[in-house]
Amino acid sequence: MTEIVTKLIAKVNQAVGFKTLYRHDLDAIAMLTDAAKNELPSRFKKIVAEMDEHYNQYTRDDRFLFLRRLLEIYEVFRVLPSQSIDQLDSDGLAPVFTLDDKEKSKVLGLCNKMRKIVHSSVGFDEPHKIRLLNRIAAIEAEIHKEKGRFDVILAGVTDVGETLGKFGTSMKPLTDRMAEIANITRSKTKEYDQIPAPEEVKKIEDKSDDE
Repeated sequence: MTEIVTKLIAKVNQAVGFKTLYRHDLDAIAMLTDAAKNELPSRFKKIVAEMDEHYNQYTRDDRFLFLRRLLEIYEVFRVLPSQSIDQLDSDGLAPVFTLDDKEKSKVLGLCNKMRKIVHSSVGFDEPHKIRLLNRIAAIEAEIHKEKGRFDVILAGVTDVGETLGKFGTSMKPLTDRMAEIANITRSKTKEYDQIPAPEEVKKIEDKSDDE
């Protein structure tokens, strides 16, 4: 990791500590990303550019999740075997998974159960509910593809992990299902099948077992 990348990741972690992303911090992140563009994954650079362009359209919570995504993406990039970088999906942005029909049916069933839990919960405010439903829909869209993007699953893990932290063990059914989806898809992701579960998955599994 070069000095510029070290400063970039430190700046992202600093912003995470603020629980949101301020415009001046994003300016610094964007400038450091541009300076280190040859050392960062395409997806990292793409979502920084998107946030930089559409900053005012995102809520405070969305900006915080953006920061978490950057850290997850960089961590994935850092642990991928070097020979796997050229074996990513067609646009070169993310590791992909391939499920058979039985696995697709299983994951789609879990998504449907998650949607029912979100709809029936009285604890969520409307923006939080919409964000979770959108995340479930995004996961389903990837499941229907021949090659689904695993970073979409990781984003779902992050969202559900935030939900568990905010609403506690009453969300155990939701977190159980998200953890199962993550484990199924990770086992079918070439770059991940020999790598331990991401920390976010471990967290929601551990907390779900504490009931």
